[in-house]
Amino acid sequence: MYIQEELIAQLKGMGILSKPLAVRSSATCEDSARASFAGMHDSFLNVRGTDNIILAVKECYASLWTPRAVAYRRKMKVGDDEVFQAVVILELVEAVAAGVGFTCDPRSGREDVVLVNANFGLGESVVSGAVEPDEYCLDTKLEILERRMGRKENQTMARPDGGTKLIASPGSSEKQVLSDENGGDVLVAPTTDPGWTPLFLRASAIVVEPGGIGSHGAIVAREYGIPAVLNVLGAMSLIKDGQNVVVDGDEGKIYMQ
Repeated sequence: MYIQEELIAQLKGMGILSKPLAVRSSATCEDSARASFAGMHDSFLNVRGTDNIILAVKECYASLWTPRAVAYRRKMKVGDDEVFQAVVILELVEAVAAGVGFTCDPRSGREDVVLVNANFGLGESVVSGAVEPDEYCLDTKLEILERRMGRKENQTMARPDGGTKLIASPGSSEKQVLSDENGGDVLVAPTTDPGWTPLFLRASAIVVEPGGIGSHGAIVAREYGIPAVLNVLGAMSLIKDGQNVVVDGDEGKIYMQ
């Protein structure tokens, strides 16, 4: 009971206990040079409520011993004592679109491209193989080089009462998941933490709530030649997703349209 109480207290302290969560398995040996363990261990999306969180955590640990996980270890010659399970709990992003990105082409081994499979909705439809997703080949600056449109007949959505459902997605086959205009997005961030800098490659401008010209994020933005305005208090709530804005890095001003 102590572990359960401590877990709930931590989630409550983080302010996410009442929010929809992703409860994900993350075991040693996964995505290693020896084996991927793709889909071998269970993860759960849109988990709501204390009882369901505890159940999902238990099922993540238990998935280490499902027939498929044990058979996979035997096939890949990975010992049972080499794999240790961890569980990651984080707030669910109810994505408009999602997918999987490879920093090389897994078919050819090319390391100068990024290969992306994507579909509308949550990424579960892509990783489970439930749909034929869009496929995009990007260069190292994340500009689209090639695209192949998938049928995308279904998409995964969050259920209001928890969990997910696969629903029909009529008309999606005619739409690109990753549009050519995505590169013009403005990144609005709560901090100038260096963890945000990979997204700078896709952003046309940066707006950050705190920070100054000496912060890591500001320095990298200058090196990338991206307009950046920092110390914009309340930017995360004032600038809405999809809103048109103009960022003037020289004057340090933002114009909201």
